[in-house]
Amino acid sequence: MSGGVGASRAVLRKRRRKAKKDDNRAERRKAPPRQQADDDDGEGDDKRNANASTSSPANPSHVVMQKRKRKTKKDSDDKQNAKSSTSSPASSVAPPSVTVLPWECSRSDHCETPPEAVNDAARLIDAMALGGAVPTSRDSVRVYDPYFCQGASRRHLVALGFSSDNVKHEPVDCYAEWARLDGLPACDVLVTNPPFSGTHAERLFRHLHCLQTKGQCPSFLVLLPNYVYTKTFYKELYLFDDAAMRAADARRGKKAQSTARTENTPSPCCLFAPASRYAFWSPVRNAGTEEKEGKKRRHSRADLGYRSMPYHCFWYAYMRPKAGEASSAAQVRLIDAWRKVRGEEGGNLVAHYGHLPNSLKDEWDPTRVSRM
Repeated sequence: MSGGVGASRAVLRKRRRKAKKDDNRAERRKAPPRQQADDDDGEGDDKRNANASTSSPANPSHVVMQKRKRKTKKDSDDKQNAKSSTSSPASSVAPPSVTVLPWECSRSDHCETPPEAVNDAARLIDAMALGGAVPTSRDSVRVYDPYFCQGASRRHLVALGFSSDNVKHEPVDCYAEWARLDGLPACDVLVTNPPFSGTHAERLFRHLHCLQTKGQCPSFLVLLPNYVYTKTFYKELYLFDDAAMRAADARRGKKAQSTARTENTPSPCCLFAPASRYAFWSPVRNAGTEEKEGKKRRHSRADLGYRSMPYHCFWYAYMRPKAGEASSAAQVRLIDAWRKVRGEEGGNLVAHYGHLPNSLKDEWDPTRVSRM
């Protein structure tokens, strides 16, 4: 008996639910199109009506969840529209226009010196001024940057107080200019970020080393990846009598350099370790590296271009010695001067690669501690 009564009650409940669904469908058909679109929100009628308590105050949490879903969908649509809109200054405004250069260059090398790196270079120039190697006022310092991309280096230097008339940074073939001058254009300090590919770094350092041995080299700051100081050409020029490097080369089966240090042989460059990793900016989008680096490569700024962080990089610093002064003594004075002007922005200037933070050391650095 009780089973029959229970079954009849179940049938009645089922009929009531079906009638309520039909009523809800009828009301929705009568609603204005806009309201209907808002109510449906991409959901099927059956799925919406299965939760008839949505509009009931007895289940407020369900109402809140539905509102959150609609808000999330709206925010997602807004973000998508912002990406495709030309009015977004951070993500979709075109980067600076690209100047056609009068020489062939690798697309991957088409990057500007980061503003943070230029700021660190300006502070290092202040240390050189304190050491007496360059004028004490920034607007009086003659700066030469031979490797031109789109001129951002000059703009950053001028923004930091250097005179635009004293910053030489032009779209010319620097190698042809060096050959014509048999040296460098007149300057107090060379500040540059050469292309990382090919032999550009080697050609630059060999030219600077030649001028150093003649006593004709100005102070310089060269921004390059951390692996450069373990390259054969750099060890040949500056680290040929470094015991740790010679031992590491011997273990790898490399022939050690037999050149002996003389009075005119320049000391190794000081190395400036920045407080944080530099992000480079390219005025053109590099499709190959974009796919490799994923979303990070797609980050862009209207005033800088597209971001790239391929390597740990730091400044290779050299301060011109005084008359009759050994280059090693000049580098010691540079480090002492840096400690006085360092300030709160950080960064460390060291005389030897062994004093670099372990995270910045190249994998072939004999002083690098391997992470287990």
